[in-house]
Amino acid sequence: MDTLLHSRDKGIVKTGFLNANSEDGEISQQGDGHSFLECTWNHRFLRKRDEKSGLRLSLSRWFHDERWSRNRCVTSMDWSPQFPELLVASYHNNEDSPHDPDGVCLVWNTKFKKTTPEYIFHCQSPVLSATFASLLLAQLMFHPNLILGGTYSGQIVLWDNRVQKRTPVQRTPLSTAAHTHPVYCLSVVGTQNAHNLISVSTDGRLCSWSLDMLSQPQETLELYHRQNKSVAATCLAFPHGDVNNFILGSEEGAVYSACRHGSRAGITDLYEGHQGPITGVDTHCAQGQVDFSHLFLTSSFDWTLKLWSLKKTITETVKTTVPLDYLPITLSQYPSF
Repeated sequence: MDTLLHSRDKGIVKTGFLNANSEDGEISQQGDGHSFLECTWNHRFLRKRDEKSGLRLSLSRWFHDERWSRNRCVTSMDWSPQFPELLVASYHNNEDSPHDPDGVCLVWNTKFKKTTPEYIFHCQSPVLSATFASLLLAQLMFHPNLILGGTYSGQIVLWDNRVQKRTPVQRTPLSTAAHTHPVYCLSVVGTQNAHNLISVSTDGRLCSWSLDMLSQPQETLELYHRQNKSVAATCLAFPHGDVNNFILGSEEGAVYSACRHGSRAGITDLYEGHQGPITGVDTHCAQGQVDFSHLFLTSSFDWTLKLWSLKKTITETVKTTVPLDYLPITLSQYPSF
């Protein structure tokens, strides 16, 4: 399982590759919106915590724009499924520049030695989550030019790199019919004939959108646990090839399994193990002779990663706990894995 870790430690954001199939895996790390580091992760370090097997880091490159990323916290990152060298990063507001846009998204090219972003987008609310709208199905790419952002205001914004403007070409309304709290996670799922944008927010609501019309959600699902407790969702992930069932992380540190449709639509099961808000969740999407689709990873403010199995009973779900020396803020798999 090769997983990309995004993390933040005292204002420093890092990304890394964790290869669970080998003793030593490669990690690339992103620092404070400025740096891109490469290092080697020795798995024995996790078990023995031995100084001799610690992390070895060497600075390779940094990504920084004096105008747009200075003094801004990096809130999320996502790889392009179509062009694996492209990385989109979203940024919070710059308190030292009150007249600048509060939200910024920059698309960086990790292949070419460019010192400036490929694309610059912004909006009037801090961007908390960003994702490429690309959906690769049957070797066909859908919406390769669109980038989506979830904002602190609860709006979802859409940028198009074919349009010569940096502001959104579409945005969702600010109304009780959509999200009213910050949107921390976005995901594009579906098939060739029916694909949707799924968003979750700390308002306890899941919304399904058509990328062609963001004026109102096509579907909404209230996320309640035990009927009266609203789940403040911070992240979600769908198993590979599944558009109905999903894994949900929450502010209170609980992880939930849920489904969008059917007689049991909503929260189905609760998984407890973390001691802080869930910052990232990701399912195993690699295909092979052995089915690992039941496995999923979670990261938390409790400074740990946990590997879970949906096949186990609720009390046996935690298979592995990995303590970290840095604080993870999200998880995702590199598109070529």
